[in-house]
Amino acid sequence: MKLPSPRNWWQTGLMYGTAIFAFYIIKHAIHGDVTLALVGREFLIWEAAGVAFGILFTAVMSVLFHKNLFRGFPDKRSNR
Repeated sequence: MKLPSPRNWWQTGLMYGTAIFAFYIIKHAIHGDVTLALVGREFLIWEAAGVAFGILFTAVMSVLFHKNLFRGFPDKRSNR
């Protein structure tokens, strides 16, 4: 089974946010204090943080590499 690969950095940040969200929900489930309000709050926090991290990281990497990385990862076969 092949996992989907992100096309650009902000999608990578979103995947990171999803992983951290799952981690915190599992952590709260182990302690027995999972509520719908907690799940909603954690989802909003970590998904927004993941996207914000991805966008900021893409902007910084675009400046450092002098390429527009918002369009996706540079392909090794392409001359972009």
